[in-house]
Amino acid sequence: MGIGTVLGGDGRILTSLSCLRAAEQVDVRYADGHSVRTRLGHKDALWDLALLIPLSGKWTDGLTASEADPSTSELRIFLSGGRTSPVSGRMKGRVDARAKDGGTLSEALELEARASLVAGAPVVDASGGVVGILVRACKPVEAPICISSIYGAPVAAIRDFLMKTPMNAVSPSPWLGIVGAPDAMGNTRGVRVMAIAPASPAAKAGLKTNTDQALAHLIVAVDGNPVDTPEKLADRISKHSVGETVKLLVLESEKFKEVSVVLRAPP
Repeated sequence: MGIGTVLGGDGRILTSLSCLRAAEQVDVRYADGHSVRTRLGHKDALWDLALLIPLSGKWTDGLTASEADPSTSELRIFLSGGRTSPVSGRMKGRVDARAKDGGTLSEALELEARASLVAGAPVVDASGGVVGILVRACKPVEAPICISSIYGAPVAAIRDFLMKTPMNAVSPSPWLGIVGAPDAMGNTRGVRVMAIAPASPAAKAGLKTNTDQALAHLIVAVDGNPVDTPEKLADRISKHSVGETVKLLVLESEKFKEVSVVLRAPP
């Protein structure tokens, strides 16, 4: 088991590549106990870093980088085994550790704590900013074999890793499953449901179209936010994640009603 760090304002998860054991999809358990399936979106075997993409939902809270010097900061390191409280640690110095393929991990953080370090865990300063992510590497000694140890990948290495993230390493887009057109009923403007994809979230929620356009559902708001064009509707839907529920305010035969729709990824 490893530990991961949710990127602040992003929802993707940074962890150690070695703790995934070559898996392309893994289950992640969040702090509140619920689990989601994730896929490996980006990896760096040299620094032992991996970026996981949640396939449903998105954890909204996360950590951000620290600009503090870790050698002068009070450090905290998180542990596995169900323990969420961090332990105190200190930075012994910076070393040029070795990757398994012989590459150099320049200025890796050498850390010391009163408990075993776990790959993937964040090392944070007193304000909660990340100064490094724990990774597995080889000790910087001349030896024919790798003597494995835990080091901290510094913020500079993490930023370089994230800057190289491929464009497709993003969470799947949420899908409603309708074709809509701007329309109005009296003074009420919205998006008329012109067609519904079979077995789509819209179909399962009971949205209706009709050969008589005036009888088809008119979507006027998403979670209380007015929409009057298909583009505005799509923008509101895109702010959610796969697996989340949105509430649509629908006008049907001059009566308003609320429809709950559980979004999923497009086929």
